[in-house]
Amino acid sequence: MISKNEVIAAFGEGWAKQDPAAVMSLIAKEELQYFESAFGEPTSNWVSVSRLWNVIRNNQSDVVWWHEILLEDDDKALAHVKVQRTLQPSGESQDIDAAFLFGFDNSGKINYFRQWRTLAE
Repeated sequence: MISKNEVIAAFGEGWAKQDPAAVMSLIAKEELQYFESAFGEPTSNWVSVSRLWNVIRNNQSDVVWWHEILLEDDDKALAHVKVQRTLQPSGESQDIDAAFLFGFDNSGKINYFRQWRTLAE
């Protein structure tokens, strides 16, 4: 089984390469809780999460990903994440500074995702 760090790196690589299929291959289809907004309601529907990722090809480019694992235990990892991207079609550059909490099922798939992020100044 690959490590949590390798799964998180693959998550970021899929985002940077604008490859939603690569990201979704890491996401569990069962017992999923995915928070697009830190304090909103999570979705447990894999297809809904897939729809969120499928828009990245059209709404962003030049994505650069960096992460560092801050804490981890048997089934969770908290990562400090930085993402640089260009929004489309506006061309606006964004630097995101975030904490992403990942949970993992027994097969190593991400079954929990929550993010707290801010735009860096």
